[in-house]
Amino acid sequence: MRLVSFDDFKLAVSDDTFEPTTISKIASKLDLDVEGKYLLDLGCGVGPIAIHFAKCGAVVTASDVNEKHVAYTEMNAHNNEVDIDVIQSDLFESVLDTYDIIFCDVSGIPKFVADATAWYPSGVPVADDTGNNLVHKVIEQSPEHLNKGGELYICSSSLSNQFKTIRKIRDHFSEGELFYKKAIPFCPELYPLVEEGKLDQTNYDKKGSRYVWYLYVYRAVK
Repeated sequence: MRLVSFDDFKLAVSDDTFEPTTISKIASKLDLDVEGKYLLDLGCGVGPIAIHFAKCGAVVTASDVNEKHVAYTEMNAHNNEVDIDVIQSDLFESVLDTYDIIFCDVSGIPKFVADATAWYPSGVPVADDTGNNLVHKVIEQSPEHLNKGGELYICSSSLSNQFKTIRKIRDHFSEGELFYKKAIPFCPELYPLVEEGKLDQTNYDKKGSRYVWYLYVYRAVK
C-alpha cells in the first residue's frame, strides 16, 4: 500500500487497485452543482471522485464490483473524514435507492485495447471488444435509479462506437449532450493496433506526427 495525491487530499492505493485516472482528475474540475444532492459514484475505484463530491457537499453513495476497491474506498473516506455509504455491486445489481446525480466511469475501452495496454489491474471488469457493452448497460439501467430531472454523467471514448452510444442515450433519456471532450495522446502500445487494422479512422485523429484518441463525458437528463 502507498499514498498518492489527488486534489488536496491523499488516497491509499496498491498495485492491484486503480490509481486515480485521467477521468478522475477531470471529474474534479467539471464544476458540477452537487451540494445537498444525492449522488451515486458507480464504479468508484478507490474513491477519488466520491470523496471529492462528498467534500463539495453531496450525499454520496460509492459502489464498485471489486471487493478490494470497496475496502480501499471505505478506508480512504475514513482517512479523509468524509461520510460515504460504500457498497459492493455489479453495476446496479445491489443499488436500491434513487439519486439526483449518477457519475459513472466504467470501462468504455475495447477489450483488445485493454489487453494491449495493460491499463486495467487484474480483477477489474473490462468491456467487450466493441467497448460499448458496460457503458450501454449503465445507460439502459440508470433511469430507474434517478429521481425526476436527475442527471447521468457517463464516460466513454472514441476507441468505441460513439454513434451507438449517442443513440442509446436518446433512446433512454429525455435529453442528452456531449458535456466534455479531451484529446489523449496515443501510448506506444496503441500504434500497432492501427497498423494491424484493429482501430479505424473513426477511433482517432492524427495531429501532426502523433495520434490522439478522445475521452468523452456525456450528460443525460431523465
